[in-house]
Amino acid sequence: MRNVIVLAAVLLWTVPGVAQSRRQAEMRLDSLRLELDTKRARLDELGETEGDLLGKLQNLEETIDLNARVLDRLGARESRVEGEIQLADSLLGVRESLLSDVRANYAERLVALSKNHVRQAPDWLFFLADPGNAALMQPLLAAVGRADRDLIKRYDSLRTSVADNRVFLVERKEELHALRKDKQRETGLLASSKDKRNTQLRQIRSERSQLAEAMQELAEAAQKLEAIIDEIVSSGAASYGGDGRHIKRAKGRLPWPVRGKVLEGFGFRVLGPKKAKVPHNGLTIDATTGTEVKAVADGAVSYTGRLRGYGEIIILDHGAGYFTLYGHLEEVLCFKGQIVLQGDPIATVGESGSLDGPKLYFELRENRVQVDPIPWLAH
Repeated sequence: MRNVIVLAAVLLWTVPGVAQSRRQAEMRLDSLRLELDTKRARLDELGETEGDLLGKLQNLEETIDLNARVLDRLGARESRVEGEIQLADSLLGVRESLLSDVRANYAERLVALSKNHVRQAPDWLFFLADPGNAALMQPLLAAVGRADRDLIKRYDSLRTSVADNRVFLVERKEELHALRKDKQRETGLLASSKDKRNTQLRQIRSERSQLAEAMQELAEAAQKLEAIIDEIVSSGAASYGGDGRHIKRAKGRLPWPVRGKVLEGFGFRVLGPKKAKVPHNGLTIDATTGTEVKAVADGAVSYTGRLRGYGEIIILDHGAGYFTLYGHLEEVLCFKGQIVLQGDPIATVGESGSLDGPKLYFELRENRVQVDPIPWLAH
């Protein structure tokens, strides 16, 4: 058992792979922190200017996401350092016990060799910086054989090892203290970012003029979505292919991406004092955060990313000009180019890009044109 513990210590402190892994983890954490600081600086700039409402909201959401990732990395690093401290504590106990045994053994040996001329080992002998100084006791040490010299070396080696162990423990405990302070700071900043996001949402919801402005921005975001669809078609990347027969034959029987009340249907929204009409090209379905979003038909994941006004989105290509879009997602469970089957979980419901809480935005396109999904979905 002792050999196993000592071997673990050697691996912990001397194997290059462990040190390299630690450096890589620290570099990833530093990179995330730099990205988070840049995002916070951008938020400060937006706060000093008019900016656009959804742009500020998107930056806040991205900051919250980055902050959560930094906290995850800090937590992992904290766990690793706690493990190192626990192992170092165990090793220190073993080494101190061994040191005590060697010292007692050596003391008994010296007393025996003295043939009762020395009743106990001289205390100063155990605190020599260099065992070579024991030459001052030449007459006595001349009687000590090779085994006794080995005891002296072992004692000296263990004493050095214990000292190094204690230095290591002090360094790791200081690092753990700093990590916990970082976690406390980042937790506070995460709560602050969430408060700012909620304040931004309340501001958008409470002021009719700003709400109308936000809806206009949504219309502009819809144009950006058209450009994304055009790029998917023209590049042919992550395309499902086929003639779309599987989705055409399933009209009226397609499963719902999530189960929930339809909050807004396909058509237009009338907003603002001038009763402006803003297109609503899909369904907004009420759902709780974390609910699984499922593919309504077989297809290829053609796009994943964040789009202003829609939040985190996924676009599936079902072939022959049929596309489905899923928006306001919390977590994406698939990747671009992946082939998914009907009913496969592809994401979870969230409130990214949403003005009024968690929900799913679902859009269906036939020949690349938005159509009302209701006639296509099972009743």
